[in-house]
Amino acid sequence: ALIREHSPSQKYKLQGAAVGVEMCCAAAAGDIEQITRLISNGVDPDTADYDGRTALHLATCQGQIEVVNYLMSIDCNITCKDRFGGTPLEDAVRHHFELTNATQVQTLLRNHGASLTQSNTNYTIRMCAAAWDGNLDLIRVLAENKVDVGVGDYDGRTPLHLAACAGHTSVIEFLLRQPSVVVNSV
Repeated sequence: ALIREHSPSQKYKLQGAAVGVEMCCAAAAGDIEQITRLISNGVDPDTADYDGRTALHLATCQGQIEVVNYLMSIDCNITCKDRFGGTPLEDAVRHHFELTNATQVQTLLRNHGASLTQSNTNYTIRMCAAAWDGNLDLIRVLAENKVDVGVGDYDGRTPLHLAACAGHTSVIEFLLRQPSVVVNSV
């Protein structure tokens, strides 16, 4: 603080992606104090590590809700993509079954404008595969994150088609309760 007072243009810098790594490590650990310290010393909250992952990516996949809230409050980029094309919401969805507060993290991200449609992944195909496999838990997560259950795969087969073919009645019942389901899809 004293250095910034006497030289306001001074910023914390390291070589390469080292500052991004520090931000990501702090976010994964839930160390909000370190994150605020880095940002107050001039680090951009969207600084990425060597894989293009930001503090928001790591906070979401680790379920660090306090860090996610803080980063949202300072308007970090919620649509940032890592080098694999993944967004923070995708990380939260991918790690959904490992986290106790995954639904909260996903809701927070969606409430700030995040969407799975901002990704490079075809979630329609994932929804269809889950329907064929009878994976109702994954279908619920995808539906909560606004993946349309009425859209078909490359052959036009919808999740309802595939669940019916495979005989997964619990999946069929869930899909029939969704507003976007198309019962007579051809």
